[in-house]
Amino acid sequence: MDEVLLLGKTQEGTEFSIPKKALRKHVVTLGASGSGKTVFCKCIIEESVRNSIPAIIIDPQGDIASLAIPGKETEIESKGTSKNLLEDYKQKAEVRIFTPASKKGLGLSVNPLKIPSNLTDEEERIRTIDLMSSSVVRLINYDMETEAGKASNAFLFKLLQAGMKRGTPITDLETLANYVDKPDLLININEADSMLNKKERDRLSKNIRFLTTGVEQLLFSIGSSVNMDLFLTPVTPGKVPVNIIYLNTLNKDEHKQFFVTMIGNEIYNWMLSHPKEDVQLIFYIDEVSTYLPPHPRNPPAKEILKLLFKQARKYGVSCMMSTQNPSDIDYKAMSQAATWALGRMMTEQDKSKIDALLISMNSGSTDRRSVVDALSTLKPGEFIIVSPDYYDKPQRVKTRWLVTEHRTLEEETLRDYIDDKIETVLDKKGTQKTTQGSNQVNPQNTQNLPIGSNITPTPSNYGRTPEYLCATCRTRLEYIYQYRRWYCRGCNKYL
Repeated sequence: MDEVLLLGKTQEGTEFSIPKKALRKHVVTLGASGSGKTVFCKCIIEESVRNSIPAIIIDPQGDIASLAIPGKETEIESKGTSKNLLEDYKQKAEVRIFTPASKKGLGLSVNPLKIPSNLTDEEERIRTIDLMSSSVVRLINYDMETEAGKASNAFLFKLLQAGMKRGTPITDLETLANYVDKPDLLININEADSMLNKKERDRLSKNIRFLTTGVEQLLFSIGSSVNMDLFLTPVTPGKVPVNIIYLNTLNKDEHKQFFVTMIGNEIYNWMLSHPKEDVQLIFYIDEVSTYLPPHPRNPPAKEILKLLFKQARKYGVSCMMSTQNPSDIDYKAMSQAATWALGRMMTEQDKSKIDALLISMNSGSTDRRSVVDALSTLKPGEFIIVSPDYYDKPQRVKTRWLVTEHRTLEEETLRDYIDDKIETVLDKKGTQKTTQGSNQVNPQNTQNLPIGSNITPTPSNYGRTPEYLCATCRTRLEYIYQYRRWYCRGCNKYL
């Protein structure tokens, strides 16, 4: 296959495409409601599947989930799209619809205290600990701009950092609450008192424990835990995973922010240890303005999204976002993109923003003026594509007809559109923990590692080196050299 993405036709009726490598420098799609921006982005996802690029997609409204429903061949051909594109998509796409804190789709959970396996750089360690502490503080509804929120964040950071340094990292909320009750087990009590007094610590530990009961606990317990192995490993070998994170199962905005933050952080930590020259993943957020607004607004997900837009291209991760108005999203993040799809815009404010963006992209003055003037004349599905790396002039394009249905899926119907095999395998994974990363024990080096009473070596079979299993849950153990301790992912604790 030619490494291009077929996106539609120009005004002259010729096919329009962009090279796959254009994705590496990110894509931004802008347009008023009804302009067709979500269809355009779904077209890119369909084409990425045909080019064997997996995707992780944040779907806040249920519009993206219908990528799981192939279109009708007769309708597709009648609209000018080749049935070969449909067949290619059906053969390659493995669409999974994940539902955070719910089993209405494929259940998905997160652990806010998860430690990346490749955490060796001190700067990244500090960033990770800060994300852990701030995520917990926000989940218990502390305002990070207040003195109480800042003090609680600093206190939790200190505990988590001390745990890591002593080789006993805190990896679950109950343990964290216990250390909040008894901080002197990790840090000097006078230091603890200087940040939070006893009454404030009691309140903090109580609120953390609330996260482990009732509806809140579903965030951390339902289904598979967020990890890149889950997202990138196809159930059927040779298929291309399309992972749709369906946010409608979350009722609170802070929970949606939390999930987007954790997924963004998972992608970031993974890409640092998996750099690639070619595009290896698309991370797409539909209607991104809630998570990446301009200054001075600073929601929880904003920091990690800005970091991804700034650095992901170096590691072969393409970031793609859509929103209605250019003034809705952070300018610095938006300016990282090198390919723009501009749909219908009516207000002078939006047009002036586009004019400024085109100036920053060194678009010629004549083309720039004609682009801005044309924005209000665009019909639904029409876009002006600005991609200076590959096209000397902006291109006016009509988006091709999708090879999948375009409609909103309600959460009660999601299971109807998840393949039975995917459902069986990934639902089963929801009760297991995956093992990955550089901390796994090399079987050739296990003979001299410390073995305690809760560690069981398996019998040697046919001359193979024994593995070491947790005596409680029989999960294969990892030896974390950084902390000189065995770790069980099944029990989620150090032994």
